[in-house]
Amino acid sequence: MSLAAAGCALPSCGQLLERVGAERALEIPLHLVNVQHMHSTLRQYLELTQDVIVLGLCAMLFVAMGITLFHLGQLMIRGTDFALVVGDILFILVLLELFRLLLLYLEEHRVAVATMVEVGLVSTLREVILRRALHIEWPQLLVVCAFLITLGIVLRYAGIRSHPTDSGEA
Repeated sequence: MSLAAAGCALPSCGQLLERVGAERALEIPLHLVNVQHMHSTLRQYLELTQDVIVLGLCAMLFVAMGITLFHLGQLMIRGTDFALVVGDILFILVLLELFRLLLLYLEEHRVAVATMVEVGLVSTLREVILRRALHIEWPQLLVVCAFLITLGIVLRYAGIRSHPTDSGEA
């Protein structure tokens, strides 16, 4: 039975070196050394602070979505320009994707590159629709096309890695 299974606290690296010396420390299996324990309290408070900040951002996104929905309702009642209505709908979709990104961060404490790229794609297309592609000068349109192609390539290859990082193999 190991020390951790018996309920004993695992020693940190510094404590281990003090007890047995540097030469003998190399002989001790790594699963008996608790490297994570050194600053766990500080890390827990920092993660809690980040979670509170992300929850605040979620609340602000809800407010922004409510304001945009109200504005969209006014545009629909007035019967205004179709491009403005589509722009507001795409803006709501961007806000929803950002909200999904924040929820993913709260659950897994990581940021999804694919979701960020999707937000960039929709945001760029929204701006092109609002400025009307026919009224944009060709050099700007060429830059936007190159940007969209680059984002598409990043989206395609965002989850592919050359070596496994989370499999536990070293």
